[in-house]
Amino acid sequence: MVRGAAAPSSGTALSALSYTLDGGTPMPVAFGAANDFATGINLFSTGAGAHTLVLTAVDAAGNVSTDTLHVTMAAPVPFTVASLTPAADTL
Repeated sequence: MVRGAAAPSSGTALSALSYTLDGGTPMPVAFGAANDFATGINLFSTGAGAHTLVLTAVDAAGNVSTDTLHVTMAAPVPFTVASLTPAADTL
């Protein structure tokens, strides 16, 4: 989970927020009226080791700002199916 608040320096409203992990596809991040956000990061295809998370904010004037975080995962995220609908052999 990544939490925070974007603060556009231009005084204009925030218009878009996204993240990329290791240069992957930009993923949109929802934000509130106070430019606050909290979003889960998809780590299922991410292995152990060093990774780069880049947050990108765009304000209403088109100004772009990025923040780069270097993170390390000790182990891959385990994938477990807790339930499945419809249940097996019910089709």
